[in-house]
Amino acid sequence: MKTEVGSFRLNKEILAKLKKEAENENISLNSLVNKILDTHVSWHSSAKKLGLIPISPNVLTDLFKNLSEAEVKKLAKKQVPSISENVLLLRHEDTLEAFLDAAKDYFTVCGFPFSIQEKNGTIKITLRHALGKKYSLYLEEIIRERIEQLTKERASVTSTTNTITFSLKQ
Repeated sequence: MKTEVGSFRLNKEILAKLKKEAENENISLNSLVNKILDTHVSWHSSAKKLGLIPISPNVLTDLFKNLSEAEVKKLAKKQVPSISENVLLLRHEDTLEAFLDAAKDYFTVCGFPFSIQEKNGTIKITLRHALGKKYSLYLEEIIRERIEQLTKERASVTSTTNTITFSLKQ
């Protein structure tokens, strides 16, 4: 990745907070600022245009808790077309690669730890959240539906109470 030197004037208090955060994360100030700017460019600058809003995990958990599994699946399937449109707006293409890239950004912005393993021509992505079984079911249905639409193949997606794993051929 090519880099270029830039210079910015920052509010003294903001700079102090950034330095402290970089120190807490055990990364350089430069790495932290690059991470913040990358997240802004790849996600936050478009989120408002897409109508996305932040929501408390407690509210989300309570909302899903009151839905039956059938209602969760129905809600997930209803969201798939708008997710497809959002990926198109965010990445300017509706491909598997664009979907996975946008999904990784979403997981990062939500603070969901995830891992990616590539082995024998298969990509396996596992993410963890703390929103419960019905949120897992919701994401499982969305991910399965999108992967199957984009690849025209049966998707391998499994979930537990707070984990979703999906695998696909490269």
